[in-house]
Amino acid sequence: MNSEQGMIYSIAIQLSPTRPGTIRATMGHQAHAAFLRAVKEADPALASVLHHPVLNQRPFTVSPLLGVG
Repeated sequence: MNSEQGMIYSIAIQLSPTRPGTIRATMGHQAHAAFLRAVKEADPALASVLHHPVLNQRPFTVSPLLGVG
């Protein structure tokens, strides 16, 4: 068994705006799409599995962007 198999990871990415604007609270689906797009750039086969999982549960979760302050 692979030593990394079954491990839980958390990745937090800090983003900075390139221009002024606001993000509506309902944009979680766009964060999900951005995650899958980033995975696809690195590993198209993995992105395909994550996008259309065999099981009803996805092996990841994506939180929408949270404001500061």
